[in-house]
Amino acid sequence: MFEGIGFFELLLVLILALVVLGPERLPALLTKIHKFNTQAKQMLASTTHQIEHELKFQELHHHLKQAESATHSALSPEIEHSVKVLKESAQSVTRPYQDDTELFKKG
Repeated sequence: MFEGIGFFELLLVLILALVVLGPERLPALLTKIHKFNTQAKQMLASTTHQIEHELKFQELHHHLKQAESATHSALSPEIEHSVKVLKESAQSVTRPYQDDTELFKKG
């Protein structure tokens, strides 16, 4: 975080902040800075996770499109695995809705 700042420069900044803000307000400011930094890191981690998830989804979608255009016997093992994972995911998503429609048919 402070790659270009040495120990003495950081110490000088802290002393100036202590003089300008005073000992009453400096701890509160440092606490706010720490909270902001923590929230920014959490947001960055969340965004990174969402982007990775979306890229994985797009990769699986790409493999599915390849599988649709190729014959099943000519598929690579990687694509066959992706198709299997996609089918399982689709079944797990539609299963709760199928259960609901069966309830309506009975009632």
